[in-house]
Amino acid sequence: MQMDNSPLRPIDPNDPPLAMLLGTFHFSNPGLDAVKHKVKDVMAEEAQTYLKEVSYSLSKFKPTVVLLEYDQKKDDEINKRYELYRQEKHELQSSEIEQIGFRVAKLSAIDRLHSFDDRGVDWNSEVLFEQLKQEQKLNDRFQRKLKSMVESEQSSHMNYSMRELIIRYNSPEFDRLNKGMYFISNMAGANDNFAGAEASASWWHRNFRMYAKLQKFAQKGARILAIAGQGHTAVMRDFLYNDPTIVSEDILGYI
Repeated sequence: MQMDNSPLRPIDPNDPPLAMLLGTFHFSNPGLDAVKHKVKDVMAEEAQTYLKEVSYSLSKFKPTVVLLEYDQKKDDEINKRYELYRQEKHELQSSEIEQIGFRVAKLSAIDRLHSFDDRGVDWNSEVLFEQLKQEQKLNDRFQRKLKSMVESEQSSHMNYSMRELIIRYNSPEFDRLNKGMYFISNMAGANDNFAGAEASASWWHRNFRMYAKLQKFAQKGARILAIAGQGHTAVMRDFLYNDPTIVSEDILGYI
């Protein structure tokens, strides 16, 4: 459910839950995304200046819950590091989990961070790529689009400021571009094994599971800030917009 752009009121325990999604690239670049490229150095002075500023801005949302994209198995490890950071005994590592998540949570006086990632389902790309080998025209189209995205991303990380990158990763245009890749490949194996549709469904499936975890925190009076890779937020923003039980706050007003 979309919210208007009026200033946030003080938290009322009877208010409907409010949620905001922040999409990012993976700062420490683990190489897990389909679109692989060198990423901006987030430890450089210009990036650090902005990350401190945007964390302060995001804290004005007054989140009561901060959800992050990390394996649930690492929950205790992440929170131990976060507690040390709160005590000024931990130097922030380069991941978005720490650079933004830790900073915003500390500024918001949040005691514990939570994972909303889900590794039980992932993009079923292997079957898709095998099928694309049998559909040359579609494969050529898909590979051209993928190459174009890689080149575009490499250029933006070389030439954009940190602020410009974060705005880009949360723009409606980039959300559509990201989701559009799945629609290009969706017809692969149509009327046969439906490899394209199965791959697309697997990605939406993972994001529905992540969104279900967000919903568990959506109690009255809650203000949820969820930070994840842009591939996730591009899809989950649609879920949040169409969810009648949670009010959506526009991230662009904070970044």
